[in-house]
Amino acid sequence: MRTTLNLDDDLASALAELARARARSLSRVANDLIRAGLRAAEEDRRPSPYEPPVFETGRPRVDVTDVAGTLELLDDAG
Repeated sequence: MRTTLNLDDDLASALAELARARARSLSRVANDLIRAGLRAAEEDRRPSPYEPPVFETGRPRVDVTDVAGTLELLDDAG
């Protein structure tokens, strides 16, 4: 696709210098840089995986598998 872009003078000269150094056309270098920039922008938008905080809570005070013992503890606390 053919389009017109207005580049700042410093960008135009840096792009032309890069094209000369890589022995590629200005369009090819511009396309490669734009693609790289779009990929980087897409990566920035991806949220990092959620990692919940982990806390050391110590030794359990109640054995929840012992229902009768837990009820007795609750009755004594009240």
